[in-house]
Amino acid sequence: MSSFTRVSWSMAVVSLGLLLVGCGGGEPVKGRTKVVPVQGKVIFKGTSLSGATVMFYSETAKLTASGMTDEEGVFHLRTYEGQDGAVPGSHKVTVKKSEGKTVPNPQDPNLPPLSSVEIWITPEKYASQEKTPLTAQVSESAPNDITLTIPE
Repeated sequence: MSSFTRVSWSMAVVSLGLLLVGCGGGEPVKGRTKVVPVQGKVIFKGTSLSGATVMFYSETAKLTASGMTDEEGVFHLRTYEGQDGAVPGSHKVTVKKSEGKTVPNPQDPNLPPLSSVEIWITPEKYASQEKTPLTAQVSESAPNDITLTIPE
């Protein structure tokens, strides 16, 4: 093996090692507020709600965690990256699911639509941080598996 090949392999191994150490995820990034994993499920009118946006607004830190429900109504929260979770403590919680409906221009469908309307699947009050009745407590140590129920 030539010295150039050995140096190239050595550089590749060192680079891979640095990459793996950098992706460890064990220690929180300096200067960031601590977050803990949070998952849960959204129930709307007695059934799992898919395709909804879930937001946790911390009442102690100026941070928001968000997630989207899957086909089973399950969500995982993210504050900084991946599914890292939310800040421990009390949160106001919003859940929103809506669809857009547009009225095409009857004269020319290539022109902008005549109107667009947001049709709410969940009640609007659950999408507003100020109006939502939903709250959640995120624990620093216990598993955070939170069920959110929207009865209407």
